[in-house]
Amino acid sequence: MAHAARAICRTVLAEWRTSVFVPVPPSKVKNDPRHDSRLIDTLKLASSVITESHELVHQVTNTESRQKNVHPQTRADNWIVRADSLTTMPEHFVVFDDLLTGASHFAAMKIVLARTFPGVPVSGLFLARRVLPSQTADPGA
Repeated sequence: MAHAARAICRTVLAEWRTSVFVPVPPSKVKNDPRHDSRLIDTLKLASSVITESHELVHQVTNTESRQKNVHPQTRADNWIVRADSLTTMPEHFVVFDDLLTGASHFAAMKIVLARTFPGVPVSGLFLARRVLPSQTADPGA
């Protein structure tokens, strides 16, 4: 997480520093012991450049992790916004997730945020890590 937070601090756009960063909710609900808080924890570690981050969007029921071919509206129907942590109306959201593959989670986040905050623009910030074969591995393998 610390490595990811440092990457965020080095790359976040200057115009996003006053935005509200919102992590994509994990597949498990908040009170489930398997709930994964790494995304919001990473944003908190990047607080030197991110002034505001909130877990605004919550999962209603548990889903399978890394579930494929789920329509964004289906995801959005299982999410709710809990905006009680906000003190002012946001001018811009930055959705944060660890990896962008099919963009279903990002599209669902845009749907859910627009329900509560119509007209507020939404951007995305996604981390990805590529694991390369070891330098000592057989290149012909």
